[in-house]
Amino acid sequence: QPNMPDTWYFSGKVNQKVASLCLLARELLGPKAFTTQKCLHELERRLACTMKNTISDTGACDISLPTPPALRYDATWGGIASLPTDGNWRAGKSPNVSATLVLGEFDFGNAVFNDHHYHFGYHITAAAVLAHLNPSWVEKRANRDFVWALIRDVSNPSAAAGARATSDVADTKSGEGSGADVYFPPFRYFDWFDGHSWAKGILAAADGKDQESVSEGVNYLYGLHLWSRVVNAP
Repeated sequence: QPNMPDTWYFSGKVNQKVASLCLLARELLGPKAFTTQKCLHELERRLACTMKNTISDTGACDISLPTPPALRYDATWGGIASLPTDGNWRAGKSPNVSATLVLGEFDFGNAVFNDHHYHFGYHITAAAVLAHLNPSWVEKRANRDFVWALIRDVSNPSAAAGARATSDVADTKSGEGSGADVYFPPFRYFDWFDGHSWAKGILAAADGKDQESVSEGVNYLYGLHLWSRVVNAP
């Protein structure tokens, strides 16, 4: 049982790998096999630790599972981002310019909205697999809200989107239903004109923006598709 790295990117990669192993175990050994059930328990434990630290920066829920940084809602940009130790972020404000340049490296830039479609895509895919293998997990509202929050940050489809302040992710409204979502901008990470997503977040880049990893962009869409199927939200 390798430890979960304490970034959204690498912890997501670990979670999705565990989810893939659970799928293989069920197909090869059956849903009731000891190995399958042990794998599902491990995947659920990892996602629970991730979610716990998402809404509270008091530390990991298990000393053997260091979790990614807590997330907070940024009222300026209308999204959720990892919480650095900078005091301005703890106050729910965007960092100043000098802090932003430093925070571009924190959590692979998650704090300044870099690559959320990569980072969150792994967690969404892992959650979709768990929901498929253990439907009772997705029946819990807190679990669904966690995944919907990640999806809304990356690809909220609401045309009436905008930013509204809230203290943390748990306070945002659910992504379920067809109502307008005023907490997130529409399709933050997809450029309909160019036909693909962009990386780099809100920071300027010397040689311009890019889509540095097409495969990870596709992985987000794969996870989104899986999630829509397991929660019946086409």
